[in-house]
This record gives sequence, structure tokens and C-alpha cells, in this order.
Amino acid sequence: MGILKISKDILYSIKVERGDEREESVFKEAYVKDEKELNSIIHQNIVINKSNKLRATYHVGEDFLDCADGLRAIDEAIYYLDLTHGDRLGHAIVLGIDIFEWYRKKNNKVHLTKHDILDNIAWLIMKLREYNIEGTSETVEKLTSLYNKYYTEIYVAMDSEDYATNSTVIPVDNYMEAWKLRGDNPEVYMNGDIESYGMRYWDRCDRREREKLEISKTVIELYRRYHYDNRVKHIGYKKEVFKVEMYMINAINQVQKCMQDELSMKGIAIECNPSSNVLISNFARYDKHPIINMYNLGLTIDEDKAAQHTQMFVSINTDDQGVFDTLIENEFALMGIALEKAKDENGKPLYNQAMIYDWLDRIRKMGIEQSFKFIN
Repeated sequence: MGILKISKDILYSIKVERGDEREESVFKEAYVKDEKELNSIIHQNIVINKSNKLRATYHVGEDFLDCADGLRAIDEAIYYLDLTHGDRLGHAIVLGIDIFEWYRKKNNKVHLTKHDILDNIAWLIMKLREYNIEGTSETVEKLTSLYNKYYTEIYVAMDSEDYATNSTVIPVDNYMEAWKLRGDNPEVYMNGDIESYGMRYWDRCDRREREKLEISKTVIELYRRYHYDNRVKHIGYKKEVFKVEMYMINAINQVQKCMQDELSMKGIAIECNPSSNVLISNFARYDKHPIINMYNLGLTIDEDKAAQHTQMFVSINTDDQGVFDTLIENEFALMGIALEKAKDENGKPLYNQAMIYDWLDRIRKMGIEQSFKFIN
């Protein structure tokens, strides 16, 4: 279980540590309440300075069972917590890993619950459409066929209660509308009397998505079943080995690149923690750290190589200093020495020493820019 906490050491920041990839929606209600209250307090100062807005760091996308699952966790954090310019994502290495290499090491197989598989497929279809990625119509058709299969297994049961979502497959668009409600308190949707709910401050944070969206009864029913239908939970929690076909891997890789562009445009920072990432992830070497794929400006003189990457807003940090027995100086040093020792297939250095330290200095400066500051 993750822990949501307000950090007083870094003024008006929220740091979220998480134990799995499915907790973004759980934190949403509490985060919205604390964000509103703290910002309200700030604005009651005699000197009002809007630059003091509460900012968040959310740790996500480091430990994941599937690349689609890790990318979805990042998308959910941004969506449910309204992360925007000035906020940070901790780790987020799934944004920079080599997707094809990751699946190759897994023999193109992942071990997931049926409901996570369904969510990942529906989410991937949504992102392919949202980013309007060319040449993916056949991929969307194949994914839709898979979506129909898993939706039928989990939600369709002719012998159970008479739900509208029970007798036929609900379109992906409607399924994802129900997904958007997962940041709302499910109790709001228990008896259908939504309009009478919302007098307390907490209640107004319960139902933010309901207020923003025109929601059909079918979507609300699907959301209720996600939380309260025992059959959905029983079947959805069953795990299986899922074969990730190459068309899916290509689609996930394309979505990853589009998400890099989106986060860069939104000004959301990525805080990498090399020692933590090397220990927990599967790349095992500092010179293979995904930060190089997120930002390589100044690290290469090859303009084509530089143009292949989005040049995201990144920094290097320590994560938990006590757990990983490290300092920020160590993290920079480990990345520096690893890149100095990196060799190509001919045994020649991959990087120039002066360029390595110029690259590290650029990242150091971005880290200073990412600091949460109080301006009088």
C-alpha cells in the first residue's frame, strides 16, 4: 500500500510512495482535498503569490509487470491527480526503456490478472486513437478482438443479475469512460442518487469526474460492477500468462514515444533515481539507464541520434537515501563513471568524457529548476 503524505521539508509538495501500479485513483480524492486546502491557505496570506501553488512528486513507473501497465500507471497518475507543469514523476523509467528489449528478456510473456489485461488493452486502444498514430487501424482491430474476449470473460454472464453491461460487450469508449470515474469515491454511485451527494468538503472531492463528464447509466453501472460485483472481482483477479504479440509491442513502443512528447510539452519533470532503478529494474547497468533515452542532449555529437529523443525535463536524485545508502553526489558519480566505461561493439568508448560531464551538468541545472521553492 502506498502512502500519501505532505512533506514540510519541501514546501507545499506531496510525495507519494507506492507499492504497486494500481493506486493512482485511490490517492486522487485525498490529493484533491489537500491540494485545495493548502492552496486556499496560501492564498489567505497577506501577500498572495500564485507561484506558491502546491506541487506534487508521484513515484510511478519503476516496478511494473508489463510495459503497457507501467505506461498506464503514469497516465493514470497524471489524469487522476491533475499533474501539470511544475509537478514531478519519480522514476518513470518505463518512459525511457527499450520496449523491444524488455519484452525480449521476458520472452514476450507477462503474468497479469485478467482485469489488468483488459484494462491495458482498452487503454492502449484509447491512446492509439488519442494520439492519432498512423498505420494502426489493423492493430486497433486486433486489440478490439482481444478486448471483446476479456470483457466477455469478466463481465458477461447470462445467469447473473440483469445488468445492461452483462448481456453484451460494452464498446471500448464506454469502458474508458468508466475508467475515468475510478478516481471518484465509488460510494457516490452505489444507489444512483448522485445529485443528493456532495454537501461536505470531502464529498465535493468525491465526484469531480462525474461533474466534468456527461455519464450514461451504462457507464455508471460498469463502474459500480468494477467495485462491487463479486463475480467481476473473482474472475478479474485470476492471473494468467499473457503472450504479447509483436503488433502489440510495436503499438506500446509508439505510445511510449507519444507520451514522452506529451509530458515534455506539459512541462512535467522526471526525477530519476539511478541506484534504486538499477536494483529494482531489469537493465542492471548504469550505462543502460533509461534517462539516456529521455535526455541525451550534449551527450552525442550525432545530430540524428539527438533528434531521435524528445529531450525531456529530467533530473537525478537519491530516492530513499537510507534504504539505498547513497548521496546525490554518488548518484551523479555512478552515472558519470558508467558512461566513461561504456564501450561500443568494437571496444571503443561510446561517449566523450568532456561531453559526459557537460551532460551531467545540464541535468544538475534541471534538477535545481525542478526544486519546489517558496517565493516571498
